[in-house]
Amino acid sequence: MSARNLFHLVVVCTTSILVSCSGLNGTHIEPARGAKGECAFTIANGFDEDIAVKFYTVEDMQNHVYYIYVSSGKTATIKEMAPGNYVLRYSKGSEWDVKSRMFTMNRKNYETDQKFTLETKEYTQETGRGKHTVRQSTHQTFMLGSGSAEGNISTQEIPDNEFGK
Repeated sequence: MSARNLFHLVVVCTTSILVSCSGLNGTHIEPARGAKGECAFTIANGFDEDIAVKFYTVEDMQNHVYYIYVSSGKTATIKEMAPGNYVLRYSKGSEWDVKSRMFTMNRKNYETDQKFTLETKEYTQETGRGKHTVRQSTHQTFMLGSGSAEGNISTQEIPDNEFGK
């Protein structure tokens, strides 16, 4: 392969990493931090742009525990979430840069005013074959964009340093 063809191949691959990101949908941008659990949270992206979503525990708003990529018009689910109270922050934009883990064009960051509570409940159920312990864990779905945040949910724009790296 000539040097010119190799250069062309590298430029094409680099451009596709920055621009075409639909293949990243549902990808954890960073590994989950902290305890695991049986809860789940699905994010539906109704925006025309892709989003990167971070979850923070109410107790520690400086360090996110989950960070996931959700392509425009798609859904993604975080599984094995620990029970707790979470705040959701998201960044939307274009031209995702894998290395810096942020959008390089048209980036805006937001925080929802709602706290999301995930829990696992355990109770005893009486059946014809005796008592059985049943565990029930939260699986929430939340839609962002296309007017979906109307009603009880509002968002406020936040600066890059609040969204964090």
